[in-house]
Amino acid sequence: MLRAVENKPEEFQFASEELRADDEIFQIVLEKNGAIALQFTTNPRVRSDRSIVLHAVKSNSRAINFMDEIFRDDLEIMTFALARLSIFDHGFLSIASNRLKRNPDFVLQVLKEHPKEFTHVAEDLQNDPVFMLRALQMNTELFHLVEIFLTLLK
Repeated sequence: MLRAVENKPEEFQFASEELRADDEIFQIVLEKNGAIALQFTTNPRVRSDRSIVLHAVKSNSRAINFMDEIFRDDLEIMTFALARLSIFDHGFLSIASNRLKRNPDFVLQVLKEHPKEFTHVAEDLQNDPVFMLRALQMNTELFHLVEIFLTLLK
């Protein structure tokens, strides 16, 4: 199994429960693909270990889907994940904590590269004219999305 996950970390999902709890095998998979490591491990401790979660997110931003919920409020972890998002990843803000969804600087950082995340922005920010002006100045794609969003709300 060690050789298999070294070459193809996705093989980790097919390992026995005992092997998916093995620290050595987990570390190998974590180095290759943090999302797979967190998703398929049978060791619940690792999903709540901040250093492991941070390493997993640095390896693959999709690891945020499998980490302990407490880290959805961790600005550093969520910022690392944001920096590694692809343009095809959607729903990032839906995973973030309510506190981060209300953090104007964090949300602007998200919207700068991922305007489609606007639908997950906290309502108080969506209703804040100063915030909306800053967001629209930063990413003109938001003009179209905000218009569609407002139409849907009617």
